[in-house]
Amino acid sequence: MASVYGAADLMITRSGAVTCSELMTVARFALLVPLAHGNGEQSENARELVEQGRALLVSNQEFNGDWLVKNLKQVVELARSKRLEASELHLHAADRIAKLALGAN
Repeated sequence: MASVYGAADLMITRSGAVTCSELMTVARFALLVPLAHGNGEQSENARELVEQGRALLVSNQEFNGDWLVKNLKQVVELARSKRLEASELHLHAADRIAKLALGAN
């Protein structure tokens, strides 16, 4: 997956918790299409990315080939404008989580 994230300028993906965490870490803009099941947790997972302007959310019902053709140019332009600098990445998130879990600040 690291090579996929590294090569991509834009991710079109579901918004599972792990995927959203990975997107935060690698700072790739995403078009998120949450699965419409459960209690809406995939939409909730996407909320912070969307609020930060690092993702766009489109419903599973709305997302299809026609939607993509109609909106792709706008989504790509938005992705380019939201490119983060290396200093803004969360490159050591796993280390920080481990320290917090072990009680070390």
